[in-house]
Amino acid sequence: MKILSEGRKYDDWTMQVICTGRGNGTKGCEAELEINFDDIRHCTPIETESWGGREEAVCVKCPCCSVVTDLKKESWPIHKKLAKKWTKTWHDSAYNESTNL
Repeated sequence: MKILSEGRKYDDWTMQVICTGRGNGTKGCEAELEINFDDIRHCTPIETESWGGREEAVCVKCPCCSVVTDLKKESWPIHKKLAKKWTKTWHDSAYNESTNL
């Protein structure tokens, strides 16, 4: 196979985001952040017929207040599944840090 033109690499993805706490039940500090691929977490969906399921999400933790903000779907990078995985420990530590300021 011959490469005619290289595609975008996931590690050059960046975007600007405001810390809002969107999708996480908390309010953010409204800091303006420029994030890159290493800053995001990918949350795989869990389908369940009872309460406790979750939708797919891509999120970031604010370095100022530790609140987690979900990115809007149209802002997700193409290679989102290669991002570090969201974990409950990572998310809970973010919330606990922000409430103990």
